Amino acid sequence: MSKSQAAKRRRDVLLSLITAAAVSLLAGLLPGLGFMIAIHVTIDLVLAAFLTISARQVRMASDRARRVQFASRSVTQRPAMVRPRQSVRQYDY
Repeated sequence: MSKSQAAKRRRDVLLSLITAAAVSLLAGLLPGLGFMIAIHVTIDLVLAAFLTISARQVRMASDRARRVQFASRSVTQRPAMVRPRQSVRQYDY
C-alpha cells in the first residue's frame, strides 16, 4: 500500500469515527434513546485511541526519516581517513 493510499484510508476512518460520534450523540439526546450515550462514549474512546496511535505513527515515521537522513549524510560527509603518523626514527649520535 502506498503512502497516499494509507493517508486516504486514515482520513476516511477519521471522518467515519467523527460522523459516528456526532450521530450517536444526537441520537442519545432524543427521548427514549438514552442508551446511545453509552455507545457515544465508546465511539469517543475509539476515536481518542485512533488519534493517539496515528500521532505516534507520524512521530515514529519522522524520527525514522531523520535517522536515515543523518545516516546517509554521515556516510557521504565522512572525513578522509588520516594516515597515522609514522614514528620518527631516532639516531644515536
